[in-house]
Amino acid sequence: MWIFSLNIITLVIICNNGLAYKAAVVEYYPSSEAQPIDTINKNIEEYRQLLDSAKEQSVDIIVFPEYGLTTLVKDPEEYAVEISNSSEIISKLSTMAKRRKMYMVINLLEKEKRGSQIYYYNTNLVFNRKGEIKVKYRKINLFDEAKLTPGFANQTNTFSTNFGVTFGIFTCFDILFKSPSRTVFEKNDVTDIVYPTAWISIIPFYHSLSVQHGYSVANGVNLLAANYAKPNNGRGGSGIYLADGKIMENYIGDTPSSKLIVQEVTKQTSRVDKMNCSKNVAFGLPSDLGKSNVSNYMTIPVFNASEYTFQEIDLTQSNFLTTICHRNFCCNFNIKVNLTNVNTSEHYKLMAYDGLVGYNEIQLHIRICSLLFCENDSKDSCGKRQETTSTKFTKITVRGNLPTDNTTFYTPVTLNTYLLSMPQTTYCDSQNGSDTTYVQLSTTKVQQNVLVFGLLGHTQTPIDSNENDGNSAVQASSLLLLLVFSVVKNMIY
Repeated sequence: MWIFSLNIITLVIICNNGLAYKAAVVEYYPSSEAQPIDTINKNIEEYRQLLDSAKEQSVDIIVFPEYGLTTLVKDPEEYAVEISNSSEIISKLSTMAKRRKMYMVINLLEKEKRGSQIYYYNTNLVFNRKGEIKVKYRKINLFDEAKLTPGFANQTNTFSTNFGVTFGIFTCFDILFKSPSRTVFEKNDVTDIVYPTAWISIIPFYHSLSVQHGYSVANGVNLLAANYAKPNNGRGGSGIYLADGKIMENYIGDTPSSKLIVQEVTKQTSRVDKMNCSKNVAFGLPSDLGKSNVSNYMTIPVFNASEYTFQEIDLTQSNFLTTICHRNFCCNFNIKVNLTNVNTSEHYKLMAYDGLVGYNEIQLHIRICSLLFCENDSKDSCGKRQETTSTKFTKITVRGNLPTDNTTFYTPVTLNTYLLSMPQTTYCDSQNGSDTTYVQLSTTKVQQNVLVFGLLGHTQTPIDSNENDGNSAVQASSLLLLLVFSVVKNMIY
C-alpha cells in the first residue's frame, strides 16, 4: 500500500510539472498610427487579441518581437516609456499577462532619467502569470540604433517559471556575439531561450531562420524566436526549435501579416550534448520539408566573392571529396550527387573564408566553410536565391579541425531556395586541443533546392596582420558591405 501511494504521488508530481510546456511566438506586422501613443495602444490591443487566442490553446509563455509595439523608429523619444508602476503602458501590459495567467515577453523602447540625463534603451520585459515583471533585459549589441544606449554586459538575463523551466533571453543582433551576459546562461546550462528580434535577412549566411535554427542546434537548446514581419525589406521568419535540432514549426511569408505559432516544447534537464562526432553518418530517403510562399520576399544578397577561396563541384561525379583553404583556415568536404537527377547546367561551389565582413557600423571576424548555389559560373553569382534547383545531393558533409578560443563559436548555416533551414542534419563540435575544435555538419536525408549548407564561425580573435592576402582588400570588402547596408537601412523605416 505504501509503494502504491508513493507511485500515485510521483504520478501527480509528473502530471502537474509536465514533461513539456506550451509555447507561442508571434510573427508580427505592427500597426502604425499618426501619433506615437496611438501606435503603441493600437498594437497593445492587437497583442491582447493574440493573447486571447493563445489562452484558448493553453499557452504557458508567449514571445512578441522586437519593435512590435512601436514599429521601427529611429527616434525613440516619443515612443519610449519609463518602467514604473505609474506607467499606463506598463500597467496595461501587466494586466494583460495577469488576466490570462500567462508568461509574456514584450519588447519596447525604455527611457530612464538619471539626474539631468535621459537614456533610451531597447528593452525586453518578462511578465509572469501574476503580471509581475520577472526580468528586464536591455539589448547590448545595437544595430543602427544611434540614439539608444547599450545594456550592461553583466545584466540579469535569465528568469525561472512556475512550470519548471529557466529561460535565457537576448535580442536580435546579440545572437552573434559572446558577452558576459550571454555566457551566464551558457555556463549555467540554461536549456531554453526566448528571442525577440527584428532581423534583416541577408543571404547567403545571415537569413533569419538559418540563424535561429543554427543557434538552437549548435547550443543544444530550445529556442523561441519571434520576428518583426516586413517581408518587402527582408524582415520576417519566426519559429520554435527543439534542443535536438527538430523544428517544431517555423514560418516565413511574403505578405505583411501576423501569425501566431503555438507548439509543445519538450523540457530538457540539460543541454543536448554536441560533443559526440560520428565519422560515419547514416543517410536515407528524403521527407517532405514543405514549402514557403516567398516569391515576393525581398532577399538581400551581400557577398563579396573576390575575398573567398572557391572550387566548383563537378556534378557529373557521384562522389566529390576535397579540402579547401583560405589562409591557414581549411575545410573538408564530402559531397555525393544523385546522378540520375543531375542538371549539369546548374552550378554549385565549395568555399572557405577567414576574415572580416562589415555590417553597418559593426565589423565581424567570421570563418566559413560552405556549399553554395551559384546562378552561373561566376563566383559573384553565388548565394543568390533561385526558385528551385533540380540537383539532388545524396549526402553533404562539411567538417574540419577549426581554430577556436573563448571568444569563438560555430553554428550550422543551412538554407534552401524556399528560405527554410534544413532540419535533417547532424552537428557536432568537439574540442580536440587548446586552440582547435573538430566541427562537423552532415545531412541525413537527400537534399534538393539547396542554397547554402555549411559551418559559420564568429570570433573576436584579431586577424594576423602578417597575412599577405591584402588588408586593403579586406577593407574594400567591408566598405562594400557598409555601402549596401546604408542603402538597406534607409528602406526599413
